[in-house]
Amino acid sequence: MMKFQNVHFWNFALRILAGGLLRVLLLLVSTGELIAAANDITKAQSDAENFSRVLGRSLELNQGNEIFGMSIEGVSATYLHNQGLLLELRTPLAKSRNTLNLASIGSRLSENSGIGNPFTEFALRNEFPIAGAEPRVEIDDVAQGPTSSTMVERLYDGLTIRMTSIEYSMVVQTALRQASTAIQSMRELDVFSDSDAPDIQNEISDLRDQLSNNVEIFGSIEQRAGSGSLDGVDLIAETDAAIASMESLKIYSISFAKNLMMQSAEAEKDYNARWETDLKAFEIQMYSGLCEHVGLLFSFSDSEYLTLQVLGVSKDANGFIRDKFHTLRLAEIRRCAAGEIDVEGMSSSAVRYTNSSNLSSW
Repeated sequence: MMKFQNVHFWNFALRILAGGLLRVLLLLVSTGELIAAANDITKAQSDAENFSRVLGRSLELNQGNEIFGMSIEGVSATYLHNQGLLLELRTPLAKSRNTLNLASIGSRLSENSGIGNPFTEFALRNEFPIAGAEPRVEIDDVAQGPTSSTMVERLYDGLTIRMTSIEYSMVVQTALRQASTAIQSMRELDVFSDSDAPDIQNEISDLRDQLSNNVEIFGSIEQRAGSGSLDGVDLIAETDAAIASMESLKIYSISFAKNLMMQSAEAEKDYNARWETDLKAFEIQMYSGLCEHVGLLFSFSDSEYLTLQVLGVSKDANGFIRDKFHTLRLAEIRRCAAGEIDVEGMSSSAVRYTNSSNLSSW
């Protein structure tokens, strides 16, 4: 009986010992795998940093160009384990895109403001003279003569004079505001130099002075008509002269503003065309850099992906600035490096999209 118990004890002891050894071995294997995985990640991160530095130099991105301690140009690398590499590209094209976007917003605001007669409907309902229109008179008034009290009261009372002045003022002010916006947009696009802008600004100031003088004349006519010191033929003559002066100012201001808005729209179109050309050239250079330097990514497998996030070079339908992404399999880039396909063939395999759209070819 004692012999059986000893054998049972030693069997139990050996089982415990074997289990402990197994746990130790599993722990050693797990630790070894973790160390190996950590080494692989370190190598991949090192390769990614080297690749991003070389690519940045090949794209002539100034890594030292900073604002408030943040680099506005360069390439940043993020390694994604078993997924691949994400490269964030900060380029001068983003600043250019933002400049174009600001100019476009100014143009849209200017267009939406419109140049029109805000009091036209009110004036028509109340039979007041409208800027650019001949005064409406009744047949009876004409028969009584142009200086009849009925006609003067109907067409040249204080309220009519004031409404006419306000109407013209709003039209001219809107035109001058559009002109100023167009000038600012062209300055953003470097169309106007600092020496050219003052001449046009001076003209706008002169037009504002003319408007102010005309408004004062209308105010004087209204005041004297209200006090009874100006009436009859004199009232008609002075009011018509003031309207003629305002009409001339309105026509010139509208023409002046429209001419500047057309110049601004053309400058924006030309700037956008140049920017699109620069973006295409940059993307060709970017793909060429991938093909040339992919050999630095020693520790990456063919099944992994390379994604380039080019900051601020796209915009959505609402005009908001977006980033543009290019995603390729490393296997395709290595085929280019090996000469199996050219840069264009490699780039055609890329998936391009923005951070506000579905995956698609750009």
